[in-house]
Amino acid sequence: MIYLSKLLLNLKSKHTKLTLENPYEMHRTVTRGISFDKEEYREARCMFRLEQLPEESFILVQTRSEPVWRRVEKAFPDFLLAPAQILALTDERLLFPPRQHLYFRLRAFPFVHADGKRRAELDNGKRYLWLKRYSHSNGFCPWQAQVIEDVSYNFTTTSKAEVTIKGCTFTGRLKIYNPILFRTFLELGIGPAKGFGFGLMSLSRKKYPKTWEDFLSPYQPMDVGETDEVSS
Repeated sequence: MIYLSKLLLNLKSKHTKLTLENPYEMHRTVTRGISFDKEEYREARCMFRLEQLPEESFILVQTRSEPVWRRVEKAFPDFLLAPAQILALTDERLLFPPRQHLYFRLRAFPFVHADGKRRAELDNGKRYLWLKRYSHSNGFCPWQAQVIEDVSYNFTTTSKAEVTIKGCTFTGRLKIYNPILFRTFLELGIGPAKGFGFGLMSLSRKKYPKTWEDFLSPYQPMDVGETDEVSS
């Protein structure tokens, strides 16, 4: 079981502006809705990503345990434009049929090891190879994948630690060949920096998702007459 949540942002809110400027504040805000207990937070496998779409701006959150967003709403009354939405997905709904084709979006932190340290990979060709290496052991194959933006964060934590993260956002199509491995991959995410908005792969039947509902489309039955862009 996983839970997908939508936190629809009020862009005029002072706290929203703070979270958009500092990923660490976004991490702290999301954590409030999960748990400040380190073990409970770890078990929740929380991942999130900021989505600034033509129709709306929201934080997409995925967790293994049900979040309590009213704690966020109580602490920051003007942070959200509407009550948080939550969709519970059973293991069965996460089990796609073999050879299923879907579009995906992924903000990730591709890296290499150099001098005993983890360094950001900045070459787009090598970033794609990094993604393909992960895909081979996780039940899917990406293609028509591309990097659509670089993502660079520089911020300071409450303990005064200076943090720099240089990642990117992938979009493209994928084909599922091992549904069980792929389901586990969706639950666990990919790569480091998950606490700062990286690692969450979202799926869609649409090449260019514009709404929260577009990210839910793979888990919902298609309406009569609806066109599946992935198959077209």
